[in-house]
Amino acid sequence: MDLFKLGKDKDTGKIVDVSEVKSGLDCNCVCPNCGKDLVAAQGEKTEWYFRHHESTDCHTGPEKGIQELAKEILTKKSRIKLPSLGSIKYSSATADKKVKNLNFNPDVSAKTNGVPLFFDIKVTKENNANINTYQNGKHKSVEIDLSDYVYTSKDEFRKDLLNNSSNKEIIYWKEEKFNTAQTVIALLGTGIALGILALSGRKKTPQKPVSTTQKLLDNSKDLLKNPKEILKQKEALKDFSKNLLDKYRH
Repeated sequence: MDLFKLGKDKDTGKIVDVSEVKSGLDCNCVCPNCGKDLVAAQGEKTEWYFRHHESTDCHTGPEKGIQELAKEILTKKSRIKLPSLGSIKYSSATADKKVKNLNFNPDVSAKTNGVPLFFDIKVTKENNANINTYQNGKHKSVEIDLSDYVYTSKDEFRKDLLNNSSNKEIIYWKEEKFNTAQTVIALLGTGIALGILALSGRKKTPQKPVSTTQKLLDNSKDLLKNPKEILKQKEALKDFSKNLLDKYRH
């Protein structure tokens, strides 16, 4: 860690850079760790930084500021670069939220492809006690190690946090496996069966539903090559079957 450059705005609770506030006590900031008043030292000859207004035994304000800023960024964004996995997309990110089956509140909880994902933000050299819990519980999780990070600006920090995979380590990660062939056959079979049921008793089979079914069959080979499309086709089959039932049941 470098100089104490990140404080917590008293009014908004957001992390602010020392360059974003007024000088002295007018900065309206408190320490992200202990919550006591900060002074913005903005001299003409020295690099700007925060310091506690009164004497204190708090020495981890800079580290806590880095951690809190990381949480803010992760909860606002939706993509991050990870080692061996590259850039992944996540959603529904929240900070310090209570999670079932965990005896602590993860730094950031999110979802990726509908599966819970946890980010653990490390800012000290101490052993991370949460790692065993994530591994033993088989929770998809990533450690972001900022213990040696030298902060310079919010923009640079945001880039390093989201785009630099070297400061991250996978704690636990297992991709969900699909039995692709069986899933495709089951989905197509369900759609066709419903279509036949809806058309039973009709003297003439309309061309449009048949051509739609044939199109889905023709696309089955593509589905086998791309499991991620299965969920999309599942929804398409639902709509297709519903339309058939509504149109031909009377």
